Amino acid sequence: MIFIALFFFELTLLFIMARSLQRRLSSFLFSIFHRETHTIKLMAIIFFPGTVLHEFAHAGMARLLMVPVGSISLTPKIEGTSVRLGSVAIAKTDIIRRLLIGVAPFIAGNGIILGLLYVAQKYTLWTNSLFVGISLFILFQVCNTMFSSKRDLQGAFSFLLLLSMLSSIFYFVGFRVSTKQLIGLIPETVFSAFQIGSYYLFIPLGIDIAVIIFIAVLQKIFSIER
Repeated sequence: MIFIALFFFELTLLFIMARSLQRRLSSFLFSIFHRETHTIKLMAIIFFPGTVLHEFAHAGMARLLMVPVGSISLTPKIEGTSVRLGSVAIAKTDIIRRLLIGVAPFIAGNGIILGLLYVAQKYTLWTNSLFVGISLFILFQVCNTMFSSKRDLQGAFSFLLLLSMLSSIFYFVGFRVSTKQLIGLIPETVFSAFQIGSYYLFIPLGIDIAVIIFIAVLQKIFSIER
């Protein structure tokens, strides 16, 4: 059970790191070019591969759930105080499918991260410098673009409200399941998967921390030179 908690704790840290990295990078670029348009364009170029994956994950999940998909945009747009790097038009649907479409990049991103690191370990590919370079690039892109935005999670509140209502009804009619019973329903292979996953997530976390430190060093160097 501890590895499941650790896995989701690491994902939370990864989310915080991704947001921090994007803020620091945009701030650094703006301090150099002093133009918002230049900063936005450079951010869009830097995270373009991850943006493509993010938007196509939405579209792919929508098609899988038989929800009509409209145009896909991969150009950045300013929305209030934030920047939207891409978007995909999805038809209105029920709250469950809307939620699944919204979290599709997160699901796909975790699959890519864990799959890539598993293959690398299984076939001892960390000695191949080309593979390591490509892997680090993929991990950087995926980790910093896989998290859903507020707009992506529009159906989350409605889904949680429905889930709470159903849980309350089951509780009052006497259908109750203890935590121990729930844990007993989880196969041992799932626990093993979370254990391996919790080890693997240290790598993308380390990448983001290293990049944040690198940006901080560059900011100090440029401020000293000026």
